[in-house]
Amino acid sequence: PFAAPKALTFTRKNSQFTPGFRGHGDFMSTKRKRVATAPTQSSPVAGLWRWLEKNKAVLDGIECRESSHGDGGLGLFATRPFKENEPIGFLPLHCILDPIAVLRDDPIAVAATRVGATPNFAFWFSLAAAAKDEAHFHHPYLAALPCEAPDPCSWSDENRALLDGTPMGKQVHRQRQLLKSEYDRVAPRLQPGVERHSKHVS
Repeated sequence: PFAAPKALTFTRKNSQFTPGFRGHGDFMSTKRKRVATAPTQSSPVAGLWRWLEKNKAVLDGIECRESSHGDGGLGLFATRPFKENEPIGFLPLHCILDPIAVLRDDPIAVAATRVGATPNFAFWFSLAAAAKDEAHFHHPYLAALPCEAPDPCSWSDENRALLDGTPMGKQVHRQRQLLKSEYDRVAPRLQPGVERHSKHVS
């Protein structure tokens, strides 16, 4: 049997934050040395930063801010030198969203599975509810995520129209049909079963 991990440690490897975080800029720059910098109070990730600190995440030497690459995304940036393979952060296990644990323990995901949802849909539905539920433990993290995913399936009608007549456009159309079909099939049956757990499912 495998031992359950106790936490997630991020390391600098080949000038990238791994796993999951992307980093930009010169990691070995010595122009400034300071501890992790929290976003401004108006930042969409300010609540996430406070949540991480409250839950004993170690974020020494990094800051979270908007990327300068022009894509409007948020990234982690080094504020002090890091050696290759040196840990740059520590995230306690209870802060990590484990899909297996969500599908097993989350009331909304369990209810979705019971009425015939696929695991992917049940996981997504539970996270969508948690993002609106301020009482949910992972709400600060989920609420900091973009309202729309960057993949073509989440593009606006106008932008998706640019794909008309292309193989990708056809694939996006099929994927959206599949998602709508499962939502229409599952959501009406799911709502009564989760009302007592969350008033935020819509």
